[in-house]
Amino acid sequence: MKTKNYLMLFILGALLTQNCLRGQQVYSQNEFSKDQNDSTRNVFVYAGIGLLEIYNLGIGYQISPELAFSFKYAVTWIGAGILGGGGGVGIKISYFPKQWIINTISAEYISYLKLSLYEKINSVTKGNYFELNIGNENIDKSKLKIYWAVGFGLSAAKTASILFFPSIKIGINYNIF
Repeated sequence: MKTKNYLMLFILGALLTQNCLRGQQVYSQNEFSKDQNDSTRNVFVYAGIGLLEIYNLGIGYQISPELAFSFKYAVTWIGAGILGGGGGVGIKISYFPKQWIINTISAEYISYLKLSLYEKINSVTKGNYFELNIGNENIDKSKLKIYWAVGFGLSAAKTASILFFPSIKIGINYNIF
């Protein structure tokens, strides 16, 4: 329970910090709207495969050129991979610093709703998955693009051992508009 509270505090702090930093920059309303509408995506969908996160699907919104938020469904390995996988829903927050090859830093959280364990778990959430990555993702309005990410993930499914493992993933995103 404490982990969820810390995660929510982290997300709230990140969003508040982003708003404070953007508030310190001087933009005329027309300049910011023009930049946001002309070259940066607004709504996007994505799908990918990976080493720790077996597959994922998501839909997101580009809040600003530096920050994106998405909801996702993912299936990951649990319990050192021997016990199988866990599937669930969660969120992904991505920050886009001005870099070239590595242009995104993302934090992800999944709440497991289903586990491939034989034991019956009588609760809605069956564990948690956290991931921190760096990678490359194109946020231009152009349509279909490839993304990649590397980092570390932590799978903490109930009745399974905790799994801390490197994460490597690749996928496609489609910038709707």
